[in-house]
Amino acid sequence: MALTGQVIVLNFEQVRSSAYSELHEGAMYIQDEEQVDSYTMAAKSLRWVALSPDQSRDLIEDMLQA
Repeated sequence: MALTGQVIVLNFEQVRSSAYSELHEGAMYIQDEEQVDSYTMAAKSLRWVALSPDQSRDLIEDMLQA
């Protein structure tokens, strides 16, 4: 998911949710409910395992010094 480009899940009150995915040669909108749910779960998983901004900075600084 995140390796191909940016993914944004768009949630609305009055209409069904959709996902926007950037691809190597363009972009696509996903409106199938099961696929949008899959993108939502993947985004939540990425947020759960992602480093904090401070941890990311420290990791980058450590890599530059190595």
